[in-house]
Amino acid sequence: VHRGTFGVVHRGASKKTGDLVAIKITKKCENSMREWGIMAKIDGHPNIVRAIELMVGAEHVYCVLEYAEGGDLFSYAMNYGPRLLEPKVRQITRQIVAALLASGTHW
Repeated sequence: VHRGTFGVVHRGASKKTGDLVAIKITKKCENSMREWGIMAKIDGHPNIVRAIELMVGAEHVYCVLEYAEGGDLFSYAMNYGPRLLEPKVRQITRQIVAALLASGTHW
């Protein structure tokens, strides 16, 4: 689905429910474990994908996350950026700020 600087994200399906999930694979490090801890604490926030399960291997961390059908914000901005009207930009900005405020209390 997506390859980034710190890892790769694949689309998968939950064996329990059959629901689509995102599987984020990163190298095992302190930051990846901290990210999971924060996501688990803020579970249920409407602007942050839900953390479902964590699996830790010898070299990699596998985070199973709620699947975001619309993709990530960067891709959205690249596709629609110049055509976004101010009300939509304000809505997105409010959602980003809400997510940052929620995650900021757990750093």
